[in-house]
Amino acid sequence: MTVPAVHCYRRPMPLAHYLILIYSIRMDYSRFQSVYANIPAKLRTEIIAVIDGEPYTWYAAYLEITNNSELGKKIYAKLIKLEII
Repeated sequence: MTVPAVHCYRRPMPLAHYLILIYSIRMDYSRFQSVYANIPAKLRTEIIAVIDGEPYTWYAAYLEITNNSELGKKIYAKLIKLEII
């Protein structure tokens, strides 16, 4: 007796869902970017968050958040929690 082949696949997400996801990520980035843009260049080297024992400056946070890394998400969450952005 043979077992029929089962095709398991996900239906692709509708385009509207992708657009909403991209827009929400962009909104988060724009919120950080608007604060970052108003910070004087000399202050961007100051430590703003400590994640897992490592200090991060505004510049490091900018790089991580714009690259949408896991660390960037942690830094972003910390900045919101501290009400910096």
